[in-house]
Amino acid sequence: MPLNPLAANPAYLAFLREAGIGDAEAATDATTRTEAIGAELARRLPRIAEGGVREREQISGGFESRGLLRSGQHELSLARQRGDEGTAVGDTMGAGVDQIAELQAALARRRAEAQRRAAEGALRFAPGAYLEMG
Repeated sequence: MPLNPLAANPAYLAFLREAGIGDAEAATDATTRTEAIGAELARRLPRIAEGGVREREQISGGFESRGLLRSGQHELSLARQRGDEGTAVGDTMGAGVDQIAELQAALARRRAEAQRRAAEGALRFAPGAYLEMG
C-alpha cells in the first residue's frame, strides 16, 4: 500500500493537475504584469528627469533674463524644482512598488486557496485518508 493512498486516485490526481494549471497561469500572469509595471517605470522615470531638466532651464533662463541668475531666489527656485522632481520620482516608484506588492499578495492568496482546496479535495476524494503536507 502506498504511503499516500491519494497518489493512486485518478480523480484526485486530475483535481490536483487542474489546480496546478491554474496556479501556473496565475504565476505567469503575475510575472507578465510585474514586467509590464517595470517597463512602464522605465518609460516614466526618464520622462520625469527630462522634464526636470527643461524646468530648470526655464527657471534659469527666466532669472538670467532679469539679471538675477546669481541670486539666492534662483537657487531657491532650483532647489524647489529638484524637490518636486524627487517627489514625482518617489511617487512613481512607490506606485509601481505598491502595484507589484498587490500582485504578489494576490498570487499568494491564490496559492493559499489552491492549497486549501487541495487539502479539502484530499478529504473529498479519499475519506479517512491523509495528505502529506511538506
